[in-house]
Amino acid sequence: MTDTPNTPSGMRQWLVEHGYFVGDRDPRLNTKYPGRFMVTEDDFATYPLPTKDGSNGPWCIVGDDLDALVKQAFDVHFDDYALSQRINGAYL
Repeated sequence: MTDTPNTPSGMRQWLVEHGYFVGDRDPRLNTKYPGRFMVTEDDFATYPLPTKDGSNGPWCIVGDDLDALVKQAFDVHFDDYALSQRINGAYL
């Protein structure tokens, strides 16, 4: 992928390819907050669970609008995307 993903499906694909889990909520993560879905580091199971919020576990966001979570996660990690593009020789 050489262009900046600008759709939820493109952003989701990038997140998954770079080690994030996107999908149904694990109820043991961010127990302080409601939501059916989550975006989190894929290795979240290696952390002590349950977690109340992001301060005592993996990077994780939860909510009911999966596309909004994907966009928020991509926006937070966009610098990772930009770096991967420069490393691969592409220009933004």
